[in-house]
Amino acid sequence: MRINKNLLVLILVFCIGSFFINFNVENKDIVKKNIIKEDTKLIKTSKKQFVGEITKSLFVPYWSLESDFNSNIYERVIYFGISTNENGINKEEVGYKNLGKFSLINFINSKKYLTLRMLNTEDNLKILKNSSSTNQIIEQTISIAKQNNFIGIVLDLEMSVLFGDDITSQINEFSNSFYKEAKGNNLNYSVAIYGDVFYRKRPYDVSNLAKNSDEIMIMAYNFHKSIGEPGPNFPLDNAEVYGYDMKVLMDDFLSIVPPEKLTMIFGMYGYDWIVDDKGRPIRPAQSLSLNEIRNKHLNDCNGEKCEFKDSDNKKHIIWYENEESVSKKIEYLKSRGVGSFAYWAAGYF
Repeated sequence: MRINKNLLVLILVFCIGSFFINFNVENKDIVKKNIIKEDTKLIKTSKKQFVGEITKSLFVPYWSLESDFNSNIYERVIYFGISTNENGINKEEVGYKNLGKFSLINFINSKKYLTLRMLNTEDNLKILKNSSSTNQIIEQTISIAKQNNFIGIVLDLEMSVLFGDDITSQINEFSNSFYKEAKGNNLNYSVAIYGDVFYRKRPYDVSNLAKNSDEIMIMAYNFHKSIGEPGPNFPLDNAEVYGYDMKVLMDDFLSIVPPEKLTMIFGMYGYDWIVDDKGRPIRPAQSLSLNEIRNKHLNDCNGEKCEFKDSDNKKHIIWYENEESVSKKIEYLKSRGVGSFAYWAAGYF
């Protein structure tokens, strides 16, 4: 049978047209779905501006109890603190012995928190493996807090090197038990954690610690260390230069922890590196409080950095935190929904 050529062309045009119409409709649906997905993603990662009154806290170390500081401008003062050994709280250590001196300070409008200092990695490893030790530490810390009219406890458990999943599980078990017992005794419970916990892959399960605490306190200082290269106390930005910064830090934490559960701790001090002609340290840096930097090197400083040569013609670089740098960080953190800040430490600034 012969087919009219005009009819054949008409059929082909119709088929091709139908194909492109369906193709475009399907693509529009795909694009629409992708837009919805992107919108949802943007909603999840959008910035939540903090609009309330900011909350300020001050850490008061046992060695700074006689320093001159105005505690009444802080909503919370945090005593730093008592320490541990394998038998529980170390009652022969100066932090415990100075509890009475701390209690004599007239904190008119400030709530009082007690820090449990667990700063020695080797000791911590032994304690975490021993359930009787951890139970004793929890029980004694809660008892001391209640006897001295503290309303909250801050756990500062620091591990200086990387470990496996077993250590992470032990930290979780200890902290979770601490949280349960604290809440059973009407005490608030906070966990202090390194600011570089994600960057340096430290053995902390931030998600678990956040779920089983009232507050995560981020130690946003000491990013550049005394034994390393000179650099900011903790950079606000320029991750491409320093490898990490506070903006990336907030992305990391806010993916797990709601902003209202976060407190950022600023370290009001710095490090003094002696460096060679290429800016490389020739020995470990010396730690200096902000007050010491102001008193000794104010004329050498510009912003968060000082550069000068000493009487022996040795070149120094000092990086430090001050009120101006903190103010910039607070403004950024407020734009991310964080309104709680703390300062390390009384007597430093």
